[in-house]
Amino acid sequence: MDATGSTGKAARDFIVLTLLLAGANHLLGQNDPGWLGLNPTPWLIPSMLVGIRYGFIPGLLTGLVTSAGVALAVSQKEVITLAEALHLHSYHMLALVVAGAVAGEAGSILGKSRRALAQESAQLSEENTRLHSQLQIINDTRHQLQQRLAVYNAPLCPLDEDLARIFNHPPEQFNTQLLHALHRATGMVSAAIYEVRDHVLHQLASLHPTTPLKESLLLTATPLAEKALAAQALASVPDATELTQAQPFLAAFPWMDGRGHTCVLLIQDMPLESYTLQNLARLELIISWASALAALRQDFTRHSERGANVSHQEFSTLLSEAINTDQTHGIPSIMLRIDPPATGTPIRRKSVSLPSTAITAQLADENALAVLLPFSGQAEAAGLSRALVQTIPGARIRHHVVSGESSAEDLWQLLQQAS
Repeated sequence: MDATGSTGKAARDFIVLTLLLAGANHLLGQNDPGWLGLNPTPWLIPSMLVGIRYGFIPGLLTGLVTSAGVALAVSQKEVITLAEALHLHSYHMLALVVAGAVAGEAGSILGKSRRALAQESAQLSEENTRLHSQLQIINDTRHQLQQRLAVYNAPLCPLDEDLARIFNHPPEQFNTQLLHALHRATGMVSAAIYEVRDHVLHQLASLHPTTPLKESLLLTATPLAEKALAAQALASVPDATELTQAQPFLAAFPWMDGRGHTCVLLIQDMPLESYTLQNLARLELIISWASALAALRQDFTRHSERGANVSHQEFSTLLSEAINTDQTHGIPSIMLRIDPPATGTPIRRKSVSLPSTAITAQLADENALAVLLPFSGQAEAAGLSRALVQTIPGARIRHHVVSGESSAEDLWQLLQQAS
C-alpha cells in the first residue's frame, strides 16, 4: 500500500470513528464532553484503531488531533481557555496521544511481520510450483527408464512369463507368488509384504523370513517403511553393510493392491552384488506391473461375482481391457461362444459350470452365451471346452484368444457369428 493511499484511508477512518463517537458522546454523555469522567475514556478508540491499522505516524497524529478536539470541547463546555483545559486534564490528553503512538508502533511491528509472511508465502508458492514441475519431469524420466529396462535388460526378458505365473494361481496367493517372482528377477533372499492398517504393518506373505520380519511391526518403529509411505516411492539404505538393530531393512517399497489397501514390501536380505540401483529399479517395475494387473483382475472378479450376465457394452469394455493387458504385459485372455445343441434349450449362465472369474453376456439371439476368461490361455480354454461338452452333450463351443493384435469390435463381431 503506498503512503498517499494509506494516509487517505487513515484520515477517512479517523473521521468516521470520530463522528460516530461524538454522536454517542452527545447522546449519552452530553454533560461530559470527551467522556473524561470515564476511565478509560472511549475516546482512546479512534487513535488506537487507526494506529494499529496504519502504523506509528497515523496513530500519533490521530492521538494529537483527538486530544486537541476533546480539549476544545471541554473549553467550550466549561467556558475556559484551551490552555486551561489542557492543563486541567493533562493526564487524559496525554493518554490519548500516547495510546495512539503505542498502538501505531504495535501496528508497525505487526505490519512488518505480515509483509514478511506474505513475501515468504509467495516464495514458498513459487518454490512449490517449481518442485511440482520437477517432480513431473522425474516421473516421466522414471517411466522412460522402466520402459528401457523392460526392453534392454536381460533379467527382465522372462518378466511376462513370471507375471503370467503369478496370475495362474488363486488371488489369495498373489503376494506369495509376487515374492517368488521378485526373488527370481532381482535375487533378493529375505523379504515380506505387509498391509498398513492403523499405523501397524501386518504381514501378508514372507520369503525366507528372518527375525526382523515379524508378523506385525509398528510403523513408527520401522523408519524406512515410514519414509517410503510418506514419499510414496522406493526408499533404500545407502550402504547395505551398515544395517542396525533399529534399522534392519535394505529397502521398502509401497503400493496399492487390487482391493485399494496400502501395502509395503520390506527387503531384509539381498546379495551385495545384487543390491544395485538397477536391480531396485527392476524391482519397482515388477511390483508396479503386478499391482496394476492385480487391480485389473479385481475389476474382472467384481464383474464375475455378480452371478449374472453383464451388458453388451460392459462385455466389450472388458474385452478392451483384456486386449490392453496382453499388449502391455503379454498375458492373454480367452473368449468363448457356447451354442446349445440343435434341439436343446438356450444356454444360460446358471445352467453351465464356469470358473469363478468367468464373465458372461447373453448374445443377441438369446440362445448363445458369450464367456470371457481373463488371464487364461489355450490350455484353460481347451479344458473348459471339454468339461462343457461333457456337461451339455452336443453343445457347440468356439473359443478365440484375446490378443493385443485384435480389436474389441472385431472380437465382438466374431462372438455374434453363430457356430
